[in-house]
Amino acid sequence: MKRDWDLVRKILTDVEALPDLDSTLRPEDVQGFRQDEVSYHLYMLQQAGFLESTVTDYMGEGVYCIARQLTWEGQELLSKLREEGG
Repeated sequence: MKRDWDLVRKILTDVEALPDLDSTLRPEDVQGFRQDEVSYHLYMLQQAGFLESTVTDYMGEGVYCIARQLTWEGQELLSKLREEGG
């Protein structure tokens, strides 16, 4: 699956907007993208250290990720993406 920077920006923005530390972002919460695309991108962002998330690996069916919060590095990436986007 190809990395989609619009989806990355959307995920980071949506996680930043969570109202408290008990809230989560699930793949089905992100509008305009397929759930498997969102889950894959959540997983990539978690692996890169940009998100804290819970990952469930369903053998043969892919991963399902639930984001909890941005890391320091995730905040930095979001700031850079905002600067580039205008």
